[in-house]
Amino acid sequence: MQAEQISRRYAAALFGVVTERNMLARAEEELGQLDVLLRADPTLMKILQAPDILDQEKESLLRRVFANRLSPVFIEFMQLLLDKHRIVYLHGIIEHFLGLAAEARGQLTARVTTAVTLTDDERNRLIEQLQTKTAKKIELEETVDPRLVGGVIVILKDEIIDGSVRYQLSQLRDELMKATTA
Repeated sequence: MQAEQISRRYAAALFGVVTERNMLARAEEELGQLDVLLRADPTLMKILQAPDILDQEKESLLRRVFANRLSPVFIEFMQLLLDKHRIVYLHGIIEHFLGLAAEARGQLTARVTTAVTLTDDERNRLIEQLQTKTAKKIELEETVDPRLVGGVIVILKDEIIDGSVRYQLSQLRDELMKATTA
């Protein structure tokens, strides 16, 4: 959980800086490309996280690799992460930052887990209900988990809506246990 909190804090701070400088669209593009690049070749992240490499060498490498790819504000941000030994959280920071940027544009991603794949009609109804609830444009990130038995679990920002059969059975079991002990 600490990693999540750290990622959120740094993402919020970066979001504040780029919003203040009116470069949100550029930030989304550059950070999205940075994340794709670092995930495609994790060697650079391993070097930046290596405790046996001097910080000056890491900063020099950072400047050489990203001088023509990133705006100075992002290079400085990555240097800050290096100085504070927080570079390990970079992927999480970028993920949270992109979420903040999407929300600022009026979009939210809902993580949806179902026992079976949703039909187009079910998907559209769910999107419609979530858009009504949040007043934002909803994008679904779908996962199928047969262990749910049925129903749906929706994670929307920091809210969990558990409408799974497994959860409902668990609730029923708890109610029955309370009734037998009373």
